[in-house]
Amino acid sequence: MRASGLLDVLVVNAGIVVFGDALEHAPDDVDRLFRINLLAPFHAAVKEAIQMPDGGRIILCGNKVRKSIVHRLDECRFVHQSKGGLIS
Repeated sequence: MRASGLLDVLVVNAGIVVFGDALEHAPDDVDRLFRINLLAPFHAAVKEAIQMPDGGRIILCGNKVRKSIVHRLDECRFVHQSKGGLIS
């Protein structure tokens, strides 16, 4: 157990955006985006679920952004794909 005790609730709402033409993104930038937006929330949730007490809750925040909200939607397609992986 941690010095501060166990978590009752975990909320994961982290994410990054890579702007620009998808055909010009460096592979490392796309890999980083998916590691932060999709894999990090998954691993955090699994780690906490193992030790979370009965009745605990895990909330993973995905992304359903509409074109009217994002000024440069056509330049950040990968963020929607990566965060969309959290929505079930």
